[in-house]
Parts: sequence; structure tokens; C-alpha cells
Amino acid sequence: MYSFVKMPNKKYIQFYSNTKRPREIAEIVSELPGIVFQYVAEPNGNIRFTYVSENAKEIWGFSAEDAYKLGGQVLKNIHPEDMQQYRDAIARSNKEGIAISVPFRVQHDDGRLRWVQANSSPRYLDDGRIVRTGTVIDITESKLIYDDIKASEQDAHVIFRDLDTRNQQLARTKANLLEALDMLPIGLFIKTVGNKFIYANKFYNAIWGFSSLQQLQQAGWGGVRNNIKDWGQISETDNKLVSSGKTASQTDVSIIDSTGNTRYFDVTKCIFQLSPDGEDEILGIMFETTHFRSADAERRKYIADLSERNLKLERFSQIISHNLRAPVTTVMAVTNWMAGNLDPADDNGRILLEGLADATRKIDDVVRDLNDVLAPVQAQSVELVRFNDLIEDVQIPLHKEAGPNGLEIIHDFSGATDIHTVPKYLYNLFHHILATTVRQKRQGHKLTVGIKSERSPEGIDVTLRDNGAGVDMNTYGNLAMELFQMYHSHKETDFKGLPASKKQASILRSPIDINSTPGSGTIIQLRLNDLR
Repeated sequence: MYSFVKMPNKKYIQFYSNTKRPREIAEIVSELPGIVFQYVAEPNGNIRFTYVSENAKEIWGFSAEDAYKLGGQVLKNIHPEDMQQYRDAIARSNKEGIAISVPFRVQHDDGRLRWVQANSSPRYLDDGRIVRTGTVIDITESKLIYDDIKASEQDAHVIFRDLDTRNQQLARTKANLLEALDMLPIGLFIKTVGNKFIYANKFYNAIWGFSSLQQLQQAGWGGVRNNIKDWGQISETDNKLVSSGKTASQTDVSIIDSTGNTRYFDVTKCIFQLSPDGEDEILGIMFETTHFRSADAERRKYIADLSERNLKLERFSQIISHNLRAPVTTVMAVTNWMAGNLDPADDNGRILLEGLADATRKIDDVVRDLNDVLAPVQAQSVELVRFNDLIEDVQIPLHKEAGPNGLEIIHDFSGATDIHTVPKYLYNLFHHILATTVRQKRQGHKLTVGIKSERSPEGIDVTLRDNGAGVDMNTYGNLAMELFQMYHSHKETDFKGLPASKKQASILRSPIDINSTPGSGTIIQLRLNDLR
């Protein structure tokens, strides 16, 4: 039996009853890859299914029997995120009377998620109901493949975009590298084994008087080799380089530059390939040594002058030792004899002889100092000197000069108790430093000097601090640091020098640093070298 419903266009919709022919059709429909459905939508929105094929359970999650019983409730299996899209499509189809095809997700009760494609079209009944007939096809696999293809396409776009970005970065890097190579003060070049130039920076081009690589390439190797004095050596080195494949170096290669001047270069070359399948090329680096050769010649001349001066100073030292000290010794001996034979009642004679003896001893001290300063260090014996003993010996002659207010030396040699050095040099150095300190004492004040020693990897650091009058280093600092220019007196501009401090320190290879502030005293820092 069949039942029909009249449509607005006077066509009918057939509702199949349970007859033989509909069963045959149902069997055919069940073989189709998807769901075939038909439902009637009431004006109030209720849905009543009139037909659902038997394979609905696998695709939709509801069986045909469930659909007949539940009606529109089976739509709840549509994924919440896709529901509005589905409803909008149905509303548009009902309004415009067109067929629709909507992809959306269906969520089964067991949690499975399937992608489906719903295709349907509406028919209208006189009473306002709408009959919708259509199919639902499972497109999960196709969707996954499509998503993979789309993701792959997006990945490809990202990869190509990254490649383009990297190519731009490489281009910028190459430009920056070439600019940096052009700014280097060394010559860089790349040439083939057959002496054809591939690259040269500005410095290399300028050696031969070219402003660009193109000019160098046009001139070729012939425009270069004529200016190389050691061409035979260059050619031989290139042949060895190619045969051995090892780096080759040449020193002091003489070249006549574009101005006609002779210049000297150290050249290092190696074999490399710009491409894996390419031919061997020669990469060369040229470092100019012209100034070093000039400096070396000046240094040799300076050393020769110093040697000559040192020889003269040694001769002068011998003169001081033998020719000057002998008369001084004679004067001292005569003075002592006269003092022993002087009439006790002759006060004037006694005062005169004491003054003469004192002046002669001072002259003898000066001769000894000059002899010590001018004598070579190698001629002096190195001994162990203890700082405690050194300070005790040094301060004895200084107490008288310090005046009635006295001199106090506070020392801490726990950091370094002793040193191997030339004793008399170290004694003279400390004597003159402390003598300078005494001459800077403030009138009417006791002079206190603190001395501390510390051992470091570079040597022994000795720091001396006093509470003396100090020196204005901003005004007299450069003058104060010069040899013979450090002694301080109460006249602000009167400097008599640190007679041997700087000199003795330089002989002992000991840097000295002086920092002084008027009214706050002076800080002197020494770095003594152990001469073992």
C-alpha cells in the first residue's frame, strides 16, 4: 500500500508501507555508502522521521528504530560547535527552497567523533509542514586526509616563507661580510690555480692601484706579477701548495706598490673549494710588515745607542770608583789625622775639621750612590732581605732629620716577610722614599708612616702611607713623578726630587706609583720583583 501527500506543485510524496517492493528498495538503499533519511518538520519545530536506512547506527550513533521513536532528539549528536552552522543551513534551505550540503561533526555516545556530510532538500505540504529528504555520508577519512593535505600545504608555505626569509638574511649577511672584509687592514684574495682572480678586497686592490675587483680582473695576473720582486719564490710556493694541499706561508715578501714604494708583506695561502664539485682555488691573506721592519730597524739602532751609553756609564762608574773615591779617601784620612793632632784648646780648628769631615763623608756617600746606580744589575749579588731588618736599618739615620717631634714607623710584613733582591739597591730605595716622607712632615706634628707588604702572583706589593703635608698632584704630579723631581719642602713650588727612588725602582724592575693630597699625606705603592 502507498500513501500520498499533496504538495504545492500538485506532486505527491509517497510514504511506503510494508509491501514487497519497498522491501526490495530498502535492501538496495542499505547497500548505499551512507544514510538515506526522510523526515517531516512540523510548524512548531518537532521532527518525525518517516524513513531512515538501516546503517544509521554506525554513522550517526542512533539506529533507525531510535530515530522513529526520538524524532528530532537525534540531532543532539551534532557537535555543539557545529550545531549553529547546521541550523542556519536548514533555515536558509527552508526559506529559499534549495538543496544544501553541510559538513559537521557527530559525537557518538561512546565518545567517538565522526565527520559527516549532510545533503538534503525540502518539499512543502499544504498544512505548513516541510518534508526533508536527504543523505548523510561519512567523510571522516576524507576530512583527515584533507586536513593533512591542508596542514602540509600550510607547512610548505611556512617552509618556503622561512626559506625566503633565510635567503634574504643570507644575502644581507653576505653583503655585511663583504663590507667587513673590505674594511680590514689586510689583503684578502681568491684566485684559481691558473692565477685568475675570483675575489679581492679593497686593501688588496689598493696595493696594486686598482679601485675595484673588475679592474684587477681586467689587468689579470700580469698586472700584478711585474710589481712582485720575489715572483720566483711566489710561483714556487704556489706549486708546492697545489701539490701538497698544505697551508704555505712566506714572510717579508717585497712588493712595489702603485706609488713606486717598496712594501713588505707576510703572506699565508691555502687550498679550498667554493663548491664541492668545483676546482681547487687558492685563498690568500697578506699582512703588511713594512712598519714593523722600520720599527725593527729603529729598535736595533736604539739598542745599539743604549749599549754605547751603557758602556760609557760603566766607564764613568769605573772613573767614580777609582779616580774620584781615591782623593776623597785621602781627604778623609788627612782630616782624621789632623783631628787627632789638633790642639784641644783650638775650638775654631776643631769646628773647621768637623765640618770638613762631615762634608767629605757626604761626598763619599754621593760617590757610593752614583757608583751603585751606574753599576749594572748583573754585577750585583742577589740576597735574601727581611723587611723587618731593612726598616730597622733605614730608619736609624732618619730620626735625627725628623726633628724633635719624632718619627714613628708602623709596619705589617705578615703578607710577605722577605724578598730576594740586591740589598743595597733596596736599602737606597726605601731610604730615599722615607727621606722624602720625612721632608713632607707637617711642622709641629709627629710623622707616622704605615708600611704593609702583600705577596701577589706578579711580585710583592708594598704600600707606604704617611700623615705628612702632602703634594698637590694636579699641579705638580707630572713633575713629582719625574726622576730627581719629588722632594717636598715647605715652599710649595720647591721640589728637590726623589733622588734615587724612581731610579732604584727602575733598576729593580719595580713600578712605583705616588698619590698625594695636600693636608692628607701621601700614598706610595711599590711592586717589588723577587730576583731569584
